[in-house]
Amino acid sequence: MNSDQIFIIGRQRSGTTVFRELLKNEGAFDCDEIFHGDISRPHRFYRYVLERIAKQPALVHPQSHPALFRDYVKHLRSIAKGAPLAMDVKYFGLNVIPTREDVDGRGPFLFNYMVESGARVVHIVRLNKLRILVSEELSKATGLWSVSREEDKLTEKKPLTINPKAALTFIDAQLNQQKRVAVQLNRVSDLETIEYESMFDGDVFSEHTLQVARRSMGKQDIDPRPGNIRMNPEPIAQLVENFDELVAALRGTSHEWMLTAD
Repeated sequence: MNSDQIFIIGRQRSGTTVFRELLKNEGAFDCDEIFHGDISRPHRFYRYVLERIAKQPALVHPQSHPALFRDYVKHLRSIAKGAPLAMDVKYFGLNVIPTREDVDGRGPFLFNYMVESGARVVHIVRLNKLRILVSEELSKATGLWSVSREEDKLTEKKPLTINPKAALTFIDAQLNQQKRVAVQLNRVSDLETIEYESMFDGDVFSEHTLQVARRSMGKQDIDPRPGNIRMNPEPIAQLVENFDELVAALRGTSHEWMLTAD
């Protein structure tokens, strides 16, 4: 491990949280989902920004945020006491900090920062975009985004109604977004990729996931048991009331496999 910064990049509902929990349980400092809008949690970036602008109001301007982010990392290091920093960044957070000269094609600040700082980046990709949509809509409907105990899972779920046209639009948009992120991440020298569909081997992490965790933490003895429980393992046909409409919309397309795959 060359850097104490570990960026865990991925779209919501793609496994970033469970991997961050894995690193946390192995001694990493949990920096949380750093660009989340809920600033009640102590280690998030905008909580840090709020505390800084309370003393220096001019720092509220976005042009100050690249420098503030570097200060934020120093702040995290001061409280991590030598532990690696596990920083969860969802796709939407990759360009929330502007680069002043974006018009010159310099690219998003955070990508440049990861390259320049030599940070380790773990890109977690969920290939089944339909599963992402269903999982996200279920979480919105229930208010439950993650659970760590089997008994906390919902045993009864009201089936969703998914607009087939909107589902196709969502899938295409997510595939395009994934490609754009991958192009930017190709500049990162210390990059690992985990596909959600092969992240687990039954009830434990797969060997590839454990290898990435070992390299990230610089240790060999990694607990293979996930700290979070998979919330929606049921077939999509069981979770979506108008599943037949989805089948009709996706049949014959390159996305048809998503209807039945985990």
